Amino acid sequence: MRTAQEIKINYHTKAAYEMASSLPCPRSANDVYALGVSLQYCIRAKYLEIANLMNNKTYLTDQAAQQLKIKSQIEKLSIYKLNMQLNKFYEQGGPIMEDPITQEMAREIQPFFSRITGRFLQSLDETASRLLTKQISAGEMTSEVRQQITETYNTLGKMFTAEEIESAFAELAEIIQS
Repeated sequence: MRTAQEIKINYHTKAAYEMASSLPCPRSANDVYALGVSLQYCIRAKYLEIANLMNNKTYLTDQAAQQLKIKSQIEKLSIYKLNMQLNKFYEQGGPIMEDPITQEMAREIQPFFSRITGRFLQSLDETASRLLTKQISAGEMTSEVRQQITETYNTLGKMFTAEEIESAFAELAEIIQS
């Protein structure tokens, strides 16, 4: 059993978790992609944290690098969708484009959104703990994390009535599965 002095806080992971936990409820597809990037940083930070605690670092370090590739795919998708939105803006003569989710709707959804993202971060910690206590292998951990993040995106997507938001969450789940 570890004592309080032996347990060191990983500030990279803590910062990633705090950033993800503080994100407001998405009001547009761009906000959804920002959430996706933030959660990929959390996963990457957790993989690197665990890799530093284990003897076999290669697999988890490779998986952490994979999270950067996924983050890059999300960013490319975000830029593409933003360019499409700009084209639509100019084609329609420059009208003000409102977010598909109003501030009031976002306020109503926020507690549920926070609970779901918090639950994902907690499950990430629990899965990492199971790996460190040798209950599962590193491969099983990464498989579980991929499943958990996909389920999180699918659950979050169902909370929104705006097609743009639902579609963005579905695209994130698709990127994770590919």
